[in-house]
Amino acid sequence: MTCMQGEHRAALSACAGDAELDRALSQVRDSITGLRSQLSAIVAAAAAIVETLTAELAAIGDALEDEAYLASRYGVRIGTDGQPPPVAGGPLADASTRHWARAYRQAYDRAMADAQRARHRAAAELIALCGQPERPGASLTGRTG
Repeated sequence: MTCMQGEHRAALSACAGDAELDRALSQVRDSITGLRSQLSAIVAAAAAIVETLTAELAAIGDALEDEAYLASRYGVRIGTDGQPPPVAGGPLADASTRHWARAYRQAYDRAMADAQRARHRAAAELIALCGQPERPGASLTGRTG
């Protein structure tokens, strides 16, 4: 026990009996332990949500890279950021290049939509995780609502 704790304990003992003080301190310790456990569980759940999102986005990105590689082998010029060409193969492209440009455009659009859905799902899960306080009117931010 530090000097400061001893001083506070002595001051509190003057106002209340030792048994009452010990009971109050025990309740405070139990509350802190409970809050620590709740926070730990929330952090672990949030980490799992983010980890799942990361894996989903990586899989979407890998699949899009595979599609880009395939399309580029057939003459489709893929942007450095993975963007498909603005026009399906350009006016001078042959039928094969136009086909692969359209196919890549569809794969790109599908990947962007899948990534957006994955982000929205993760956001909804995080909101649900943080939006369900243990007691009425409480939240993780300390705001009541």
